[in-house]
Amino acid sequence: TIVIITGDHNARSIFNYSNSTTSKLQYSVPFYMYLPPSYCASAEEKEIIEKRYASHYDILSTIAPLSLKEGTKYLNVGNNILDTTKQNKDFFSYNEEQIIAPEESNKDSLMNVMKSRELIMKLYYQNQIHA
Repeated sequence: TIVIITGDHNARSIFNYSNSTTSKLQYSVPFYMYLPPSYCASAEEKEIIEKRYASHYDILSTIAPLSLKEGTKYLNVGNNILDTTKQNKDFFSYNEEQIIAPEESNKDSLMNVMKSRELIMKLYYQNQIHA
């Protein structure tokens, strides 16, 4: 059994986000994933994965390869969080007009990725509605 728990934004009114270390967490979204031991990453891979930023777009891209029949088509506009062949600088979060990413990331490039994702989704869903 694979267990995925996520939600909308956290309880912003409960916590104090006034200092610079925690302010970026104000708009974060909880995401918990339990995988059976046979799916689990090595200790080295876990260390890589746990340092990643991610967004809602990345959730489907992460769980689909684990849970869908191979070859099943889906709108994949995110990154697989568990893919340790990708560099952490390619993972980011986008909230309240800001990008949260590792220091070595090119934020202009990531903003272009975000705009591209939004355009792809808009075109995809417009096509679905008018089909």
